Amino acid sequence: MFLDLSTATFCQLSIFATLKKLMKNVLIIIIFAANIFCPRLCLGDEPNISYANEMPKISGDAKHALASVLATANVSGCIITSTTRTSTQQAKAMYDFKIAYGVAAARKLYGSEGNKVVDVYVAQTKANRDETAILAAMEAEIKEVLPAAIKNNHLMHVDRPDYDVFDVSLNSIPSDKRGAFIAAANASGLFHRILGPNEGEQSCYHFEFKKSQ
Repeated sequence: MFLDLSTATFCQLSIFATLKKLMKNVLIIIIFAANIFCPRLCLGDEPNISYANEMPKISGDAKHALASVLATANVSGCIITSTTRTSTQQAKAMYDFKIAYGVAAARKLYGSEGNKVVDVYVAQTKANRDETAILAAMEAEIKEVLPAAIKNNHLMHVDRPDYDVFDVSLNSIPSDKRGAFIAAANASGLFHRILGPNEGEQSCYHFEFKKSQ
């Protein structure tokens, strides 16, 4: 027995209609998942990442990683306050940190090599040296300890061409989203190391991103 032409055509149309309905349902599921799991990046509204002032920019890969974290936490954007630094800039950053938060806080942040720089600051301060002299002595010590710091992954802002190292302003992340932000960053697996305000940092989130070889 053979199907006549009208019956075959009807079957083809039925199959086509079923497939069309199935594809529509799949598309609805995809859009629904996009809204839940990546509401900004998947729908084209990429988080706004800006810089506090003139500084070297992070790589496109690092920026994409940060954007994905922001999107996961449903944060519209953030401000990067620091990236790579020269030894001079690192000395000034450490000096300002100690002025703002004290020597004890500094010793929790910079590692064993950084602590030697802190020791220089303490000695120079006790000797009543002025800021210019203190900064010069700190910079000299940074250059002295830098080879060991590089080996031990300390003082990461200085002389690390194989890493994107950057700080994100704490105040640029809404207070009610900060828990989600750091949780998303840690869960992403995209970063070599992350330090938050309860891990030595005071006014920022510190990120270290390993560049592709």
